Parts: sequence; C-alpha cells; structure tokens
Amino acid sequence: LTVGQSGTGTLTITDSGVVNSAGTGNIGNAANSTGTVELGSAGQWNLVNGTGAAQNLTVGGNGTGTLNVHTTGTVTAGNTTISSGATGVGNATVDGIDAVLNAGILTVGGRGTGTLAITDSGMVNSASNTIGTNAGSHGTVTIDGTGSTLADTGAMTVGGAGTGTITLSNGGTLAMTGGDAITIASNAGSIGVLNIGAADGEAATAAGYVTGTDSIVFGAGTGSIVFNHTVTDPATAGGYQFTPVISGNGNVTQDAGHTVFTQENTY
Repeated sequence: LTVGQSGTGTLTITDSGVVNSAGTGNIGNAANSTGTVELGSAGQWNLVNGTGAAQNLTVGGNGTGTLNVHTTGTVTAGNTTISSGATGVGNATVDGIDAVLNAGILTVGGRGTGTLAITDSGMVNSASNTIGTNAGSHGTVTIDGTGSTLADTGAMTVGGAGTGTITLSNGGTLAMTGGDAITIASNAGSIGVLNIGAADGEAATAAGYVTGTDSIVFGAGTGSIVFNHTVTDPATAGGYQFTPVISGNGNVTQDAGHTVFTQENTY
C-alpha cells in the first residue's frame, strides 16, 4: 500500500476502521510526493501478510511522509524507516493514551531527515533502533510526558554514521527492555546527543528516564549527554538518579537540575 506515490495522497483510519496490507507500506514514496496517514479512535493499520509475517513500512521514501497515530490508534508493521532516501523527509507522531506503533527494526533518519515524537502516553515497541543511520542523515526522537514510552528489545544507536538526537522529558521513558547498551555517536564523523530534560542552552524541562540498561557507550564520533532538567535536591543524595555506566570518549554537560551518578563512569 502506497500513500503518495508521485503526487499527494491521504489515508485516514478512524472509528474502529481496519486496513490490512499484505505487502509493504510506503508514505511519500517518490521525490516530490506527499503522503499522510492518520489513525485514531481505535483505527488499525496492520501490515501483515497471509503467513503472519510483518511487512516493512517507510514514512518518507524520497518524498515527504507523515504518520500520525492518535489516541487508541494502532499501526503494526515490520522494519520501519522514517526517511529512507536522501531527499526523504519523514515525520511520525504517536500521541495519546493507547496510541501504539509496533515496529521491528526502527530507523529514524535513514538517509534523509526523520523525526519521531512520542507524546501524551503514546507507545512505540521496536526490536532495535538507530537514529541518524547513514552519513548525511538527521534523526530526531522526542519522548515527552508521563507514560510516553519507546520500548526497545534490542540495541539503541543515537548517531550511527549521521546525526542523531533523542530527548527524554516530562517523564517520558526510553525503556531498554532487552537490557542492551545504548551507543552514542557510533562511527567516526557521526554526531549523537542524549538530552535529559531539554537540549543544551534551552530552558530546563522536567526530566525523562532511561530504564533497563546499565551501559551507555560513546563511540568513535562526537557524542554527548546533556542534563538540563528541573529535579533539584542538593541537600541530600536524592535528585535525578542516573544509573547506567557511561564509558568511552564523549562529553557530559550539566546545565540545570541536581543529577546524581550512581555508578563509576569512565568517559
């Protein structure tokens, strides 16, 4: 199913409507195309073939693709790429209670520019994640709000060979449910940033959380972790407890808030 092959296409699935696709899904496929898919009110898009195998989904191939999953909407797909081509622009939002995106390997910014926003208790489940995969790509992930979760059963790379940024704010959670490490700026020439609260230089925001992993590793690129949050408790050992071990050659910036490292770090 392609929404926006060479022109402009829109697909809306609401009011318990169901679309079953036996093949791959493409939103904004060719250069200069625009595709938009909207789901909500118990609408479902199931990209699953007759044998039960999940099929791949691309949001922004070489065109502009938008996927918006609202409250009680569900998308179930295989490997999911948000911006796969060099000219591709992909934007995905999973917003609201019981808004769910089930993906296999999740790529945000394959070769172009991709963004993923998980807000207001939205949920994304994936097998592994790369943000900013290839050289020249830009990937941005925001997880904002209590209950908003990216649950990853495999590895997480923030900045593969491109530029990747992930921001955890206002109780949003990156849950490494498989216990794998998070790698920041994996390859030479890459840039990777993990923001706890807000980005460096911005107004401090309530912190989000990293759970399930005991290791964050800086790779061969330019990696950084920014703590710019509003948790303050300087009189005790409280404050924002950051439990993963940080290792490798990278930068840690403490902009605002009281951050407590509970492990011995070697960065």
